[in-house]
Amino acid sequence: MKVLSADINKILDEASMISLNKGITTIDTAIVFLAIINFVSNIKDKKYADLKFDLFNLLEKYKLNYVLIDKAYNSIHYNNEKLPFDTDTTLADDMLNVIDELKKKANEDENTMEVTDLITCLFINKDYELFNVLDKCNLIMQHEYEQAVLNNTPANQLPVNGFDVLALYNDFTSSMAKYSIREIKSLEDDKLKKYLTNINKYVSKHKEMHPVGMQQEFLALQIALSGRTKKSAVLVGPAGTGKTTLVHMLALAINNQSKDLAVDLRNKVIYEMHIDALVAGSQFRGQFEQRILNILDTVSKLDNVILFIDEMHTLTRSGGNEGDLTAANIIKPYLSRGDIQVIGATTNDEFNEYLEKDKAISRRFVKVLVEEPTKEETMTIMRETLAINEEFFAKVMHEELIEKIYDLSLQYNMHSANPDKALTMLESAFAYSKVCKENDKEVKIDDVIDSIKVQFNINMSDTKVLDTKKELEENVLGQKETLKDVLNYLNMIEYNIVDPEKPKCSLLFAGPSGTGKTFTAKLIAKNFTGSDKNLVVVEGSQLQQETAVNYLFGSDPGYVGFKQTSDFLAKVKQNPNCVVLFDEIEKAHSSVFKALLNILDEGYAADKGGNRVSFRNAIIIFTTNLGFGTTNKKGTAFMSLGKGDNESAIDAINNHFSPEFLGRIDKIIVFNRLDDKVTDALIKRYKEKYEKLSGRICKFSKTDLAKIKEEANIHDFGARNLDHVVKLAVLKKVLQEDEKNGRN
Repeated sequence: MKVLSADINKILDEASMISLNKGITTIDTAIVFLAIINFVSNIKDKKYADLKFDLFNLLEKYKLNYVLIDKAYNSIHYNNEKLPFDTDTTLADDMLNVIDELKKKANEDENTMEVTDLITCLFINKDYELFNVLDKCNLIMQHEYEQAVLNNTPANQLPVNGFDVLALYNDFTSSMAKYSIREIKSLEDDKLKKYLTNINKYVSKHKEMHPVGMQQEFLALQIALSGRTKKSAVLVGPAGTGKTTLVHMLALAINNQSKDLAVDLRNKVIYEMHIDALVAGSQFRGQFEQRILNILDTVSKLDNVILFIDEMHTLTRSGGNEGDLTAANIIKPYLSRGDIQVIGATTNDEFNEYLEKDKAISRRFVKVLVEEPTKEETMTIMRETLAINEEFFAKVMHEELIEKIYDLSLQYNMHSANPDKALTMLESAFAYSKVCKENDKEVKIDDVIDSIKVQFNINMSDTKVLDTKKELEENVLGQKETLKDVLNYLNMIEYNIVDPEKPKCSLLFAGPSGTGKTFTAKLIAKNFTGSDKNLVVVEGSQLQQETAVNYLFGSDPGYVGFKQTSDFLAKVKQNPNCVVLFDEIEKAHSSVFKALLNILDEGYAADKGGNRVSFRNAIIIFTTNLGFGTTNKKGTAFMSLGKGDNESAIDAINNHFSPEFLGRIDKIIVFNRLDDKVTDALIKRYKEKYEKLSGRICKFSKTDLAKIKEEANIHDFGARNLDHVVKLAVLKKVLQEDEKNGRN
């Protein structure tokens, strides 16, 4: 393998000529830098176009050029005697160090060094001669400025009064770093690269990536990677707190040779190892082990590679086939010998469940906590990200919206962590404006609100309480006072007069069958929360057995489905701004009520695997028929003699449910029996519906009405059967009319 490219050798030949022209036989870093300026100025190869642009932009920024640098060099070294071009030259000590550094880097990367690598190495040490010459340029510029001032040169014609040499060095280091995204040839082999991603290269290609904030965690990661006996780290924190972002920050810092980066980490290349890809397709015993061993053996021979393993807990479960070793067992010896350096990432729960129990692997890592940032920290990250979004989407947003977006992310995205959920909401607002308001140059609060509506399928209208009130009053007849109670709680939610650590409200709807209890819950879901899809229904008949708790929260250890989120919790997690309806809750087993207490009290539930699901944005509604001819928990009919429906219902409810459960219900709301006036109105509504659908008009006599009420059994079933009975009555009238007119 060639260590130095042909172009570097051309530059060294040019440097030899420059030295001999000055009567000098040694080539130092300053002479080589002059040779680089000549080379880049004259080269026509398109591959150097970007380098030429960056190099001369930097020189112009500090008002430097070949002539000034040459003048500074001559003032230090020039002896006024040109030497023949066939005179032998040698490398000065500083250039010998540069060549050694290039050889070392070439050996580590298994790559030939290019011109950009040479420039980077010229600027890594301030003891090199190049620094002295550039400092001399600074002194010359300062002297010329002082002379111009003494000569009364007009202010607008004064030369630059020197420059910051250290700042120039940092600029050159950062600018050249992007040309030196390192690759390890042995890891880019066709047999291995499908299991690996070069993170340094990845972040350099994705120019829109600008990880921000998290300085404390970034420092902790560097410290963890810089140990003597422990030099691997595991990032532990909730999903969305920025664990992968920290790794990207490290890769960017390496690419840019950041001055804040630990010296031992500046030559590192980070490769992500994909456990899922290693497992995929490993059909035969030993295939998985061989794949991962090939990577680990290769990495163990290299000093400058860090392996990144996302979802690190999968190490303990990953193997090609039953009986194969897990990835954790394979990787342990390499870690214990210090042959490899690893960054892992996982959540708190998965670390505790899988990694902490495996002491042989967990003790090889330094644990770095990546916790959810504070409001102030998250907003700082959002502000730093704002400019990136504005540039990408070609739109602007007033910074005042940042706090509003943060608050909305807490309110509507219950199952993610910051900064991820706030940044996602910020970006979604820009994306919404781009798609729906292409010609608008500014992202406004309306765009934020509308993007949330689309993303979370919720109603954010200022009139949603009034809209819901109208729907309820038009469709739930005979419950005027009852609906006032319901609307009071909807207003509390709208004005945020709620406990933030509990569900938005928890209501118990009591009343006879068919009086609108379930229908009211459906209308609230459709009109107040924004969609009938936001209704999560649990039937009391599904909760009658002692094992019904498993239906709600998942199977116990040892049973099928353990650690899998139940359908019920999955629906709430997917739709946290929902109405949860427990219909006919009196049928549920007593164990269910004990399990529900935590939801009502703390606003969350945990499945058997310990995964928490928030109910703090949910409206929880229970319905019951207790007190209206139904049975109590002792199996006897309950209807207090001499009492009205409401009192009987309350007595029955108090008799059946525990004080602990009832004490956590915000309000018991009793629905009235349907009187004749309401029943007649419903019959009329259903009759008109079917008349419109059939295109036929029919009339009901008093006898017909009485018969409809009798068949519908209004007293026992309310309006539940009324629609069907009216439909049959309309059909009967239509058939009678057709028969009378000879149509049958």
